[in-house]
Amino acid sequence: NKFLNDTPKWPQNSNQTEYVLGTGDILTFVQQNDISNQEFNDNGSSSYTKSYIKTETVISTEGTVGINGNILLLGVGNINAGNRTLKDVRTEVRNILIRDGLAPNFQIEITGFKSKKAFLTSAEKNIKIPINNIPITLRELVLEAGVAKSLENLAVISLTRKSEIYQYTAKQLLEPSAPDIFIENQDYIDIKIISDEPTNIQSIVDAQGFILIPSI
Repeated sequence: NKFLNDTPKWPQNSNQTEYVLGTGDILTFVQQNDISNQEFNDNGSSSYTKSYIKTETVISTEGTVGINGNILLLGVGNINAGNRTLKDVRTEVRNILIRDGLAPNFQIEITGFKSKKAFLTSAEKNIKIPINNIPITLRELVLEAGVAKSLENLAVISLTRKSEIYQYTAKQLLEPSAPDIFIENQDYIDIKIISDEPTNIQSIVDAQGFILIPSI
C-alpha cells in the first residue's frame, strides 16, 4: 500500500554518453606495419636489377588500465587512459605513431569491461552486472530477472543510487510511459516478490514469551 498512491520519483540520468575507462578495463591494440625488403640480382654486367618485396607484420597486444590510470601498449608505450573515452585514447595513439614516423594503421578496442559494475539481488539470484559501452535500463534488468507486469503491485523494485533509494512497483516501472532509467556504476537493485497466497504459520511461544512469524 505504501507505493500505490505515491507519484513515483525518478532519478536523473547521467549526462555521460560515452563509456569512460577506469582501473581494470582491458584494451586490445592491433597495429599493421608495412616493410619493404630490397634485393639485388647481379646479371653478370655492370647493371643490376632492383626488386622490392613488400611484407606486412601485425602486432597485437593487450593491456590493463592500472590504478594510476596508465596502460602499457606494445609499439606505443605507456599512456594515460583513466577517466578518458576510447575516442580520446585513439587520438593520442594516432598522434604518437605519426610522431614516430609510422603509418597510423591500427585498431584499438575495449575487450574487458572491469571497472564499472552494478548489483542485483532477488529471492532467486544475486548477480553482478558489468557496465559496458551499451547502455542498459532498469526495465531491461527487471524483465531479465523474471518480473512480469502482471505482478503489478506484488513486486517491489528498489534502486539505491548514491545513498538515495527509489522504489517502484512492477506496474509503475513497466508502464510504457515510465522513463528509461539507465544503470550506472555501483547501482544496487533489489527485487521483492510479495505472495498473494494465504499462508498458514504454526509457531511456538518460547521461554521469553516471543513468537517467530516469518517476514514479520
